[in-house]
Amino acid sequence: NPVLDGVTEWAGWSFADRAWWVETAGDQERSGFTKGEGAILVIDPDEWDDLDHEDGELNTFITSAEIDISGVAENSLIFRFDSTWRPYDQQTGTITANFDDGTTAEIIRWESNSESPYFKSDAAEHRNETVAVPVPNPAGASTVSFTFGLENGGNDWFWAIDNLELTYENSRGPVVSEADPIEISGYSVVDGQITLSWTGGRDAEFVVWSSASVGVDADWQEAFRGTGNSATITLDGDTAFFQVIQE
Repeated sequence: NPVLDGVTEWAGWSFADRAWWVETAGDQERSGFTKGEGAILVIDPDEWDDLDHEDGELNTFITSAEIDISGVAENSLIFRFDSTWRPYDQQTGTITANFDDGTTAEIIRWESNSESPYFKSDAAEHRNETVAVPVPNPAGASTVSFTFGLENGGNDWFWAIDNLELTYENSRGPVVSEADPIEISGYSVVDGQITLSWTGGRDAEFVVWSSASVGVDADWQEAFRGTGNSATITLDGDTAFFQVIQE
């Protein structure tokens, strides 16, 4: 019902020019998303809630086109994007990977409740960040699409996304998160130890995180911290995924 739809332009995900969005919404820290350029993907429950709407919250989803991943090794996809996230009351953001065999995997869940294990705060660093997350693609999958969700939106703030990228690494290879940038140059497994090598990044400390699984429930543990461009880590039998991050 357009009459009771809140601000119609924001009654769902929208593609909007970043500069126009910032100006129209009165900024309120939206301009901090400098990694976004031109047309960006936006959900803005703060703007939507400025006009009358039917009772209830804003729950909206948008799904990408299917992407060909034929021949890609199992559990080797990496999804990267630039993001500005500002919660307030109750909004929840999700990203779900959908595979052609009918399986799905929720790879991102960000909640506004500070007591939730999925809480993502209103910290300044979350308003202009690059996010990299492993995608557990099943063996034999031919395509994947991604569904972006915003649930329980009301008098909250916003979430905007730009510069989406899907890549993959060799099986049991490293998962690379944001840096300036970091490029993995190779890895090897010898006598129960994996050696990761990389190039790039800033002149600062690197951290390697390891996990036995991927997705929102993965238990990432710090495995190495130091400078340089390589790390040798003892495998514990369960570890299969790695992230190289520069803090």
